[in-house]
Parts: sequence; structure tokens; C-alpha cells
Amino acid sequence: MLVASRMCGNVLLKSSKLAVALPTNSVMNSLHTSSTVAAATGGGRKTDRESPPKTAAKSRPLVKDYQGLCAWKDSSEVVDTLFNNIVYHEPDTDKSGLVVINKPYGLALNPAKDSPYSLATSLTGLAQKLEVEQLEVVKCVERFSSGITVLGTSSATQAAYKKSMGRLVTTRTLSTSYLAIVKGQPNLNTVESLERILTNCPDVNKPLFGSMHKEPVLSRELKHNKVGRMDTKRVHVAINSLARSAMGAGVVELSPSSTGKHFIPVYLADVGHPLLGDQMYDYRARTMMGQKVKLSTAHTNANRTQVLPTHLLEVLGLGKGEEWLMPKMLHLHRLLLPDWLGAGKSLTVFAPPPEHWVKTCKVMGINLDYKVVAEGDTVKQWKARVKGNKKDNMKTEQKETDLSRQVLELS
Repeated sequence: MLVASRMCGNVLLKSSKLAVALPTNSVMNSLHTSSTVAAATGGGRKTDRESPPKTAAKSRPLVKDYQGLCAWKDSSEVVDTLFNNIVYHEPDTDKSGLVVINKPYGLALNPAKDSPYSLATSLTGLAQKLEVEQLEVVKCVERFSSGITVLGTSSATQAAYKKSMGRLVTTRTLSTSYLAIVKGQPNLNTVESLERILTNCPDVNKPLFGSMHKEPVLSRELKHNKVGRMDTKRVHVAINSLARSAMGAGVVELSPSSTGKHFIPVYLADVGHPLLGDQMYDYRARTMMGQKVKLSTAHTNANRTQVLPTHLLEVLGLGKGEEWLMPKMLHLHRLLLPDWLGAGKSLTVFAPPPEHWVKTCKVMGINLDYKVVAEGDTVKQWKARVKGNKKDNMKTEQKETDLSRQVLELS
């Protein structure tokens, strides 16, 4: 029997095995960008491709929205925004002190030179609104991304979070899920393991930081003896296409085991579908004579920007050279906390994408119903290593993947 209780604009669905925090129907319905919805099917949820929307010749429908991001009048407005974006807080039934917010794009964890407002400086005001003594940051999504950020009312919340996350390795579970608007028309549905390797780029004459420019690169040749070094980390990831448009853009859902060293934008560029708004690694994926081409770090430079095709610039209302106005279209929408409410009682929290993200999908003709996405969500697991001797494992893990066959590589 499911029991629903209303809290801060959200509905909490509970059962003996699972608790799921979902936005209310009114919030969900506002996120539906058209009458065509995503259908849950087998390995992934997809939507039909639609014709590109018609826009006025000199229309700039999204520039004002993009320029208005990160623009708060004062600290009280930031606190109000965070309070209105609470997606989970159930002090009567959850004694852990867990508070989950849907962090807005551009809000940094700590004060920055370009913004005096931050999550850390807003915690006191938010605690007062919640009528708790204090709030601490447990896990915060990256500044120029939006989505689920975990807070706690004491250090005990932090300890409980670490304990819950520690169960993920033994079950090979990918607990977080991101939604990303990407270039191209993605048709992906896979779970794979890679090595993220930090590589020197000596050809960059004037690195922005330090004396040597470094960038992460990905390898599907898993060399066990290197894992654990400072410059190498094993990362598991699941990716699934949700929707795509005839305009040459789409939405993918991806669940990485780690996001450090810019893993998500690096990975999306590696599979040939750079993240919309990614100025750093867009250069790695290009199209030449209709063929996807993957470029190596030899083509990098210290100052780089994303390149969008003319038809996308027009529909977004951007001029040539204005790609920098585009925010990173990356949103952390789901978090699974294993056994959070007791043995066998996991908690899954959802956070709908922000308004500017939804509007961007709409003007590009991407039909995505977030309610369908959340209700059809499936937590993925990475594959266990094949048992056998080391040589057999190496042969299995170095086998060419479908993703690597989608692109050509130029060194």
C-alpha cells in the first residue's frame, strides 16, 4: 500500500521496501514540452523524432533566460530559491537529518570572485526557514550544473550518507543519474567500464594553470596494474538515449560511478555527442564529410570554445561566436540512497530539470516528459569482471565496443 504525504511542493511515496520523492503532478505537467511523450521500452526510453520548430528570423527566445541565470538581488532571494527547491525533507519519519535540494545552475558551493552568493553562505538562512539548528553540505553538484545537492542537520547525516554510499561498490550500483542535452542525434544504450587518465599536453604554450596543461582522456583498454595511481582511475558508466530532434540535438541519461576530472563532458565528447554548453571538450568531436571524427588532445589549446552549427544557433537565437552564452545543459536528476530508511528500505530522490533547460529542449524540438522519465527510471549496475586468469580478463576488457566503432580517431 502506497501512502502519499505533501511536503514543500513534492509528494513522498512510501512502501515497505522503497521511498521515492517525486515532484507533484502540477510540477510534472509543467515540464511536459509537447503532447508527444517518452515511452518506456526494454533497454531504454525513446521518443519519436519531430520536425524542427519554426522560429522567427531574428528571434532570441533564450538569451534573456541564459543571461538571467545566477542573477540574484540579495542573499535572502538565494535562500528563498533554495527553500522553494527542497525536494526531500521528512523530519517526522526520517530522523537522519537529511535535506535534499534542487540546486540552481551557477550557485557555487563557496563564494567566488564573480559571485558573492553561495550555498555555504546561505545555509544559516535556510536552516532558520526549516527551523533546524544548523545545516551542513554533504554532497554538492558542480557549480555550473544543476540538480540534487545533499544537506544534513548534523555530522551524523554525513556519516549515514557515507555508509549508504559504501554499499554501492559491493552491489556495483550506479546511484546517480544525470540528464544532458547533447549535440547530434544520440542512439546509445550501454553500460561500460573505462580508465580515466590525466594526460600532459606539452603542445599548449600558455597553460591556464601551472606549467603543464593537462587533460583527462578515456581508454577502454583496462590495464589493472595502473588503476589506483594518481593519474588513472577506473570509472563505470551507463548511458541511454531518451529523445532526439531533427535539429541535431538530443537528451541522454547517464549514470557515472565518478564525475571527477570533468568525466561527464569528456565522456560525452568521446562518444561523439558533446554536451551542449561545454566549452572545454567540444573540440574532441567533429563531423567531416558526414562522418564523426574524434580528435585527440594534440588538437587542444588553452583557450577554446564550443562550435554549434548555424541552424542550431538560429533556433536558439544566438549569433555566430555567441556559443559562450549557452550554459552547460547538465542536470543531476536522481539519487539512490541504499538502505537509507533501514535494511532493505532504500530512498530514491528525484529533482526535475530547471526552466531554462526545459525551454532549450522545447525550442529545439526535443520532446521529453520528465514525469515519464522519473516513473520509468531504472537504476543500472556495471558488469562484474569476468572470472578467469588475468590474460583472459585483458582480452575481454580490451575488446572493441560499439561506441568506439561510431567514431574515427585522428592523432
